Amino acid sequence: MITVRIAIATVFCLLCLAAAAGAGEQARQWHTTDKVGDDWKNGSSTKIFDNRTVAEMQAALKESRKAWEREKAAHGNSYSLTRSFQSWVGFGHRTTVEIKNGAVAKRHFEEYDRDGKITSTFTEGPGEIGADQNGAAPETMDQLYEACATSYLTQNTEINVLSLEFAEQGILSSCTYRPRNCADDCSEGLESVVLAWEEGEEVAK
Repeated sequence: MITVRIAIATVFCLLCLAAAAGAGEQARQWHTTDKVGDDWKNGSSTKIFDNRTVAEMQAALKESRKAWEREKAAHGNSYSLTRSFQSWVGFGHRTTVEIKNGAVAKRHFEEYDRDGKITSTFTEGPGEIGADQNGAAPETMDQLYEACATSYLTQNTEINVLSLEFAEQGILSSCTYRPRNCADDCSEGLESVVLAWEEGEEVAK
């Protein structure tokens, strides 16, 4: 009887661990403060919001980078990155960078007004990538991870709120900082990074 109870308890524990692991796959956003706004939280039902230290963020980023290295190898290091910005009043822009075998092969930029109308656009191919100063820089995901670790998560937390976000697969999708006394269009860093493999499978948003 005792053996049966132990077996049942063991199965129950395994199920609990599996459920916890599944919950961990949900999109997660971490901050160095819990004051991120109730409206923002309520409007993001697919995300888990946590207050974390910078050390915890850096450790999580390292684990995320391990996941990225595995996925990158599995997909031949060929993918596209789309980075977007949208102001609270509606206008914004987006940049898509295509990476082939680890090297940037193309960059496309679109800017739009508050009504969503495209007002400016360009596409750069080999030999001209980075010539235009508009849009996000032609960087690979490896470079984004490095920038997150060394430039954005190293900002002074006494005057800034640091934020880090992972997509459901654990790959980096946002790494920013913003002054504590500013709310609108103040974030610096990597916002809204969307990763898609060469065959078109979107994996981070």
